[in-house]
Amino acid sequence: MIDVIPPEALLAAYPQPMREIAETFRGIVRRALPDAIERVRPGWRVLGYDVRAGSLLEPGAVTPGPDPVPGGGGAPLVRRVPSAGRTPPVGRTPPAGRPSVRRRAAYFCWIMPEPVHVHLGFVYGILMDDPDRLLEGRIPRARWVTRVPGEDIDEARLAWLVREAARVALLSPAERLAASFDRELRGRPGD
Repeated sequence: MIDVIPPEALLAAYPQPMREIAETFRGIVRRALPDAIERVRPGWRVLGYDVRAGSLLEPGAVTPGPDPVPGGGGAPLVRRVPSAGRTPPVGRTPPAGRPSVRRRAAYFCWIMPEPVHVHLGFVYGILMDDPDRLLEGRIPRARWVTRVPGEDIDEARLAWLVREAARVALLSPAERLAASFDRELRGRPGD
């Protein structure tokens, strides 16, 4: 049997300001992807998140919204996340007849507290769309956002990045390879 470490036990080792940032990040991930699986990864000293296949809306999907006209039958509204006055890209549509989701679950992001700051990291960050250029890092594939006490946290933009990270993580290896080639062809090998 594997011992389960509660997230609060991991965070207890850090100063209060870092715990508060980490808790804010936890809330962002939970609100962006309520079905995400959170667990402590003790070897890395991170809170890791996995996303289940099927947890994401396909690009162009609609979600039921409030009825714009009373008694009007509940017309669906497209879910959009604002980003500096524009709607960020929602990803590529898979070829007809081929779902883009192939695995049961995929590790897609982490929260890594440190003594002076906290990272919200994304496993396949290099392949993510980042219209606001929030992502940092130059290692082979991961990217992250770092926050320090007193720094603003734009929850809407970070929630969008969380959903984008899950989308990319659920791509098949072939689709991720194609995305990396596409990125190179666009002249953005590792932004």
